[in-house]
Amino acid sequence: MDPFKFHTMMNTAYQSIISSYIMQLGCVIVLLVLCVCFYRLKQKARLGPRYWPFLGSVWDISAHYCHLHDWLLGFFRFAKTIHVRMPWGRVYYCTVDPVNVQYLLQTNSVNFRKGKGFFKRMEVLLGQKELHDSWIMRNWVTSEFCKPSVCDLTAAVMKKKTCTIARLLAEVARKGTTVDIQDLIQRATLDAIGKVAFGVDFESLPCALPKPWPHIAFASSLDLATTIAVKRFSDPFWELKRYCNMFPERVLPEQMQVVDGFIFSLIADRKAEVKHHHGQVYDLAQAYLAHAEGTPYGNDLISKFLNLTMREEHADNPQTDELLRHILINFVIASRDAIGVTLTWLVYELSMHSDASHRLYLELRDYESRRQFECQYSEEQYSDVELQDEDYVRMMDTRIREFAALITSESLDELPFLHACLDETLRLHPAVPLDPRDIEEDDTLPAGEVFISSKKGNVVFIAPYSMARMTSIWGPDAAQFNPDRWLQSGKLEPASDSRFVTFQAGLYTGAVKDLTYQSCKVAAAILVRFFEFIRACPLNRHPQYRMTSTLVIESGLQMYPRLKTISELLFSSNIPEYRMTSTLVIESGLQMYPRLKDIILLF
Repeated sequence: MDPFKFHTMMNTAYQSIISSYIMQLGCVIVLLVLCVCFYRLKQKARLGPRYWPFLGSVWDISAHYCHLHDWLLGFFRFAKTIHVRMPWGRVYYCTVDPVNVQYLLQTNSVNFRKGKGFFKRMEVLLGQKELHDSWIMRNWVTSEFCKPSVCDLTAAVMKKKTCTIARLLAEVARKGTTVDIQDLIQRATLDAIGKVAFGVDFESLPCALPKPWPHIAFASSLDLATTIAVKRFSDPFWELKRYCNMFPERVLPEQMQVVDGFIFSLIADRKAEVKHHHGQVYDLAQAYLAHAEGTPYGNDLISKFLNLTMREEHADNPQTDELLRHILINFVIASRDAIGVTLTWLVYELSMHSDASHRLYLELRDYESRRQFECQYSEEQYSDVELQDEDYVRMMDTRIREFAALITSESLDELPFLHACLDETLRLHPAVPLDPRDIEEDDTLPAGEVFISSKKGNVVFIAPYSMARMTSIWGPDAAQFNPDRWLQSGKLEPASDSRFVTFQAGLYTGAVKDLTYQSCKVAAAILVRFFEFIRACPLNRHPQYRMTSTLVIESGLQMYPRLKTISELLFSSNIPEYRMTSTLVIESGLQMYPRLKDIILLF
């Protein structure tokens, strides 16, 4: 065969094959483009984030995870219930519809509970679902935690710790430096809850400045473990990471070892104490007072629980220790975070709204007058303006404690504007911004949505953070801090449970709600009475929250505390007397401490 013809024939065959491949590749590309276009057109009617085959919305969730709540809020402006697609056909339903919320929490709450899906992710912290359904969790825990003595004890310890905070803030204000108010509040709350739950004062607040902040390994490990566990809800591959011992699952067992080691060692110590005092049963508040006077009997929840189990002859059962461990962690997470987060955001909102801060300050001054407080100091004691540092600190510490002594749980009801400020803070900054619940059976909600059961891994989320910013629920000023929305003719006007869902139905709802309000009122009254706060960073920079189970501020809250003038603090309850003459002259003069405005305000 002619070599030239053979070469020509091979070239022609080769070109035809190449052309065929190009045509096939072009057809595949066109087909993929058509599929993508069809897929995108199909998603135009979607109620929620965009999703992709096999991956669902994981890509978008990961990209917006650091500001997930605000990202979801953008979708809620177009639909009150959205669907977030997850891998393997699972769906996360998220709703802000008050009608649906009422149905989920009240009408058919049995079908929407913390189920196996929730406890599968949170088991390392909260224990198994069967434990939460047990008799002792449903009876002893609810009855014991809802006792007024628990709230009174927590508020009493919180009052003491807030006085310590105020003393530290007075030192900071005198030096003109900044302080992380969130860190101070979180430490005070940890000490208060630790005293109630464990009978241990962590002493995380230093008695004076400058001193290094003590490192509390238990609290740090618990916070990190909670963050990792919450991340599991948005990470479909967390089980694979745990099996392969990958980050962050690799860190979780190490942190829980620190938490469990601390709790189990305390349980062993309390067992010895309770055995020594076997058969004695004390009310929690009475036990605290007795303990303060030197009685060695433990006043904590561990001792109360062990007293119960010893009478029922279960004290040496290892399952009893495990059960108590889960009860304590549940209580610490629920109460400590609720109080600390709420107080921090309240200070932030008052620093941004000086009118509300001043109204609250005036209410506290009137409250002090009504309580008929008489200052123990006279003007002669403070005639010298040049106070030494130790005199200044001692004077402020005494003055703060005298005001704190006026505050009682009954008299707190005389502060409606303080309660309104707390309500507004809890509305805008709920301690739990997303509340997940498993769907036991397929159900159709009043608004028309059909929820498929959690047998396929589906979960419904109630979004209190987004609900607070919905103008259809709270009006055109929904995103604004407005305590007056809770007041009607000067009296409190509570919102319906379907709109204000900060404290959802659950095992610790009643206890945590009362405990949070009472402790926050006590602490806020002391702080606002003596200080005003100025943000250290630009006012237009909104704090970024951390993605964990609660709405903690990511990088803290740096503030310049400003102390009220010394003359006003010492003699606010004394009205000057006038001299009987032709003019209204003050009888004994008006002694004042002149105080230069802060440098940051002058320049």
